[in-house]
Order: sequence, then structure tokens, then C-alpha cells
Amino acid sequence: TMALLVITGNTIHIMSSMIPIFIMPIAVLDAVHIISDFFDRYQKTRDRQKTIESVMQHLFKPMLFTSLTTTAGFASLALTPIPPVRVFGIFVAVGVMLAWFWTIVFIPAYIMRLSEDKLANFGRKLDEEDEPRGILAKLGHFTHRRSKLIVMITLMTVGLAAFGISKIRINDNPTRWFESDHPIRIADRVLNEHFGGTYNAYLSFRYTPAAY
Repeated sequence: TMALLVITGNTIHIMSSMIPIFIMPIAVLDAVHIISDFFDRYQKTRDRQKTIESVMQHLFKPMLFTSLTTTAGFASLALTPIPPVRVFGIFVAVGVMLAWFWTIVFIPAYIMRLSEDKLANFGRKLDEEDEPRGILAKLGHFTHRRSKLIVMITLMTVGLAAFGISKIRINDNPTRWFESDHPIRIADRVLNEHFGGTYNAYLSFRYTPAAY
């Protein structure tokens, strides 16, 4: 992703330097899901190919859709009027999809190359009579019984978020990073009193002595 950033002529600045920080934890998630599901299923068949095929069949759509929604969220930053933020959003979105692609290609291939000895004690044995336990199972029952309430609360939250977003006012003037009595802040105020919008303008004054 960073190579694509540089190849396409973009510079590395404060925002773009954070792209790897955002991509790396997201890139790990799909690999964790695949390995975890493989761990739960392997001892039932002790057949790598059948197990990994079952795992990928079970997880392919969820991993794809979560990656697409994450990509859409970061790609929406391309609509902002701030160039560094646009670059950040676009390339994080690209990185998320690259991470998804390489995960579903590399992890199964890596598992297939492991020796049988290394997988001999790998996996969790689960009897057929066992049922899922713990907080996730309880949460599943709760969401099933209170589905209408959860949907209503979610819609209310979305409405509240939309109202909050409409109140956002972007001010990326870097002169505000300085104290109010700093010479740069004072110069900015004076310039704006005489020339409105000087923050977005580049003024060049050249003095040429008059010939007498």
C-alpha cells in the first residue's frame, strides 16, 4: 500500500504515515478468524483439505462483507475537502482489500504446507453433545429475543450520529496550532483583515526600485 502511495506520486506526510498503523491491526483480523475456526474444526476430521475448505466456505462471505464495509468507511474520506485526509482514506481502503485478498490466499496455502506432525495435537476436541457456552452464547439469545428493540436503538443512534455529523465544522488552519499572541497568529489576523482568505492564498511581493 505504501509502495502504491509513493508510485502514484503522493508524498508521505503526517496523515499518510499513519496508514500502516491502521492497516496492520485490520489485516490481522481475517487471519485470526481462519486460524481460530480451523482450530475448532480440525480434530473432527483430521483432514487439512476438508477442514480448510469447510472453514473458507463458512467464513468467506462474512470476511468479505466486513472488509467491504471497512473499505467503504475509509473510502468515504475521499469526499472530504482536505487532500491529506482524502489520500489517507483512499489508501487505507485499498490496503484493507489487499489484506483480505492475501489472507484468504496465503493462510490456507500455508496451512496446507504444514506437516502432519505439527498438526497432530492441534485443535480443540468438542463432543457433539456440547453446546456453546459463555457470554457470546448468552448474547446470541438476547439479540434473538430483543431483535426489535436492538434495531430501534440502532436506528436512533444512527439518527443521532447523522445530526452530530451535520454539526461538524472543519478548520484545518495550521496557524491555530500556535498561541493567540504568537507572531504567526498575529500576522494571520492582520493579513485576513486586509486580504480575506489569505490562508488559502500564496502571496508573493517583489520590490523593484523605481528608476529616476
